Amino acid sequence: MSTGNYKQLAAQLRKPQGVMGDEVAEFMNAGNELLTRNTIQQIKLTRDLNIIEIGMGNGKFIPELFEMFSLSSYHGCDYSMDMVQSAKRLNEGNPEKHKVHFYHCEAQQRPFVSQTQDVIFTVNTIYFWDDADQVLQEFGRVLVNN
Repeated sequence: MSTGNYKQLAAQLRKPQGVMGDEVAEFMNAGNELLTRNTIQQIKLTRDLNIIEIGMGNGKFIPELFEMFSLSSYHGCDYSMDMVQSAKRLNEGNPEKHKVHFYHCEAQQRPFVSQTQDVIFTVNTIYFWDDADQVLQEFGRVLVNN
């Protein structure tokens, strides 16, 4: 693979767009499947949860969250507007879709009130954050103090 192709792939991994973005999303779903499912299984709270997923891609794993937990709300944030649109389409038939919300934003720009979220998770996104400290401070701001 040429340097130009690597740069194009890296750009798509950070912000999937267009037809290639859809292909990259499927590639990421397959490559991250075990890690994502293991991450979800680490959620120990059982009451009605408010969950944020940073970098949800096309939202493939959202139905599993609703099967495993009693969710008050799910908020998926992604840097790619194309992935937000794909997630909306993929989850249109979710019987809990009134509890599912998607946002096109960077990790540190989530539109949430302080101390309102129970769980925040992300898989393979930290290396795309411009300022990891700022993102983690934002996580701390919106998480409920348990």
